[in-house]
Amino acid sequence: MDPGPSKRRKVQDPILHAIAQAKFDRVAFVRLLADSASCTFEEKLVRFDQHHEINIGRSSQPRHNNSLFDCAQLSAHHATMKYNSGSFTISDNNSRNGTYVNGEKVGATPVDIFCGDKVKFGTRGYNKDMVLRQPIICLINVFDENGNTIYRPNIAPKMPVHEDTEQIVEIVEETESLKIGGAGAGLTDND
Repeated sequence: MDPGPSKRRKVQDPILHAIAQAKFDRVAFVRLLADSASCTFEEKLVRFDQHHEINIGRSSQPRHNNSLFDCAQLSAHHATMKYNSGSFTISDNNSRNGTYVNGEKVGATPVDIFCGDKVKFGTRGYNKDMVLRQPIICLINVFDENGNTIYRPNIAPKMPVHEDTEQIVEIVEETESLKIGGAGAGLTDND
């Protein structure tokens, strides 16, 4: 049953759309936001639908499940992020400039990451022309395959999940009601 054009929500923000779609698809995902001290990058949403492991590193053509950043402070295979049974971990792949979670250096042994954590890839440094290069510093949100936010145990959240959380919930609820309505229902960009 098609609710008609007046009942469908047109999703303008691509990140809100991606979050709502990931929740609708029931896949785990991580949202990476740039910290003010970071090398600039566009907000990223990494889905763990077909891959339970992603490479975080440098590439001139970043992809959603491999490399992610175009930043000289990162190694090509800088770190690995994994999702398994409701938890996310990150480990450093013996990178030159290191990986840090909440200021603590990460080694090859995986470290749990949670919503509100600050993850830093690389360190501040200068190139041969004495130009300052900033590391990638991410504020992260992590969600399991049921769309639940995963917080560090016994610690209050450090940051809001998203300023438009209510809108995301409404989109997911509307999408689920469309799914019940029959085939072809779901989020669309041009309705």
